Amino acid sequence: MTPPWTRRDTLAAAAVAALALAVRLVQASFADVIGTDSSAFLLGAREIALGDWATSLRYGIHPGYPLAILVFGWPLGDLEAGAYAASVLFSSLAVVPVYALARDMASRRVAVVSALLFACLPYFILEHADIMTEGLFHFLFVTSATLAWFSVTRASLRLYLLTAFAAAMAYLTRPEGIYLPAALVGLTGFALAARRVPWKTAAFAAITVALFVMISLPLLLGFRGVTGTWSLTRRGSAETAVAGFTSSQAPPADWGRALTKHAYELNRCTMGVGLALIALGFVFLRGRLRPLGTLYLLCLSLGYSVPPLMASARGYPLSHRYVLVTVLFLLPFAALGCVAATDKLARRWDPRVVHRVAAVVMAAMMLGFIVRAVHPRVDRERTVKEAAEWLRRRGLERATAYSNTSKINWYVGRRVPELPKGAAVELREGEVAVINERRLDEDAPAFRARHRRLASFPEHDQRRVDRISIYAR
Repeated sequence: MTPPWTRRDTLAAAAVAALALAVRLVQASFADVIGTDSSAFLLGAREIALGDWATSLRYGIHPGYPLAILVFGWPLGDLEAGAYAASVLFSSLAVVPVYALARDMASRRVAVVSALLFACLPYFILEHADIMTEGLFHFLFVTSATLAWFSVTRASLRLYLLTAFAAAMAYLTRPEGIYLPAALVGLTGFALAARRVPWKTAAFAAITVALFVMISLPLLLGFRGVTGTWSLTRRGSAETAVAGFTSSQAPPADWGRALTKHAYELNRCTMGVGLALIALGFVFLRGRLRPLGTLYLLCLSLGYSVPPLMASARGYPLSHRYVLVTVLFLLPFAALGCVAATDKLARRWDPRVVHRVAAVVMAAMMLGFIVRAVHPRVDRERTVKEAAEWLRRRGLERATAYSNTSKINWYVGRRVPELPKGAAVELREGEVAVINERRLDEDAPAFRARHRRLASFPEHDQRRVDRISIYAR
């Protein structure tokens, strides 16, 4: 039985959360232009503020993050600042459920290392310090998963109900939140099969699923309203994964390529070191992690990987963002590997020396991760802000007909149609297009020959900066 939570646990979790907050705030302060997908969430927040919920749903944007942007943007007086604040704050708070889950399954030392890895791994920092759903979603997903663990192991109806609420909020933020009721039901089933919990937990799980559906129903009705059919999401990767295995015209699945790409992204997100530590954790697993916890973490991690693998096998691009949750639930194994290796060495040499050396090595590794992640961003498309300012000064932001960079959408205040690849697009009189010249060479080189360039930013070629040009008929 795990010892009760103490003041020492509170201080440890708070200290790591404060570290996570500090590094994410510093990284967010280096942003000079929004990310590629950020404009969709910022525009979604503005549309919701105006009472328009349908437009974002048509583009597959779940309303959770835009609503968080509104909540934080209102007191700050700026939606961009609100978006950064929501991502940074919630991702830092996610340290607490990460710590609590690892502590209850293993030990305080494993929990501290798990929380430190979550706080300091570079790709977590980079995504959590950006205007992306990851910060809020990771908080909601791991909170729900942690509540589900405590719900089942404590057979508490109150915790089951909290799990339903957190899971529904995760689904309202990203479609992957739909996995959480299945994880809860599966965990309850495993615990019942092992005779670890009373049978009343089956009824609690059923109530939780029903409550999850009730809370999620407005979003389901919203998707039905914009699509005309019942749908869990309009997200491109999810629809690709489903269509790949339901459509008779789907291309053949390339599982070898998908698995190789997935392994590559896992290695990137763990900086190579993490995978070695995870493997070491499995070597020393016996007796150090509760068997039900081992099964639960593996099901969460591997289960989350299946839909991205399916989409990738059918040709959908696999981003490192799709494997971060997989990595998150493998972190306790990596932490266990660190702790077990230290204990083994401490039995052969002076324990005090071994533990001090291990602490220094861990601190150096975390510092290396932070230095790797926290630095001024060099965004190739930062000149898009100059192009948008040029358009506003001339009152042309509403005349923008096409673009091949989505970042312009937020700066001109509307969703600009994407320039079709290779298509013979002709601008009409009075229309303009905002073009990334580097991408134009690859996608539609004939466009340049048929139109005149009004302005370019920067005026002269600069290293590591894309030229953003404005074209007209």
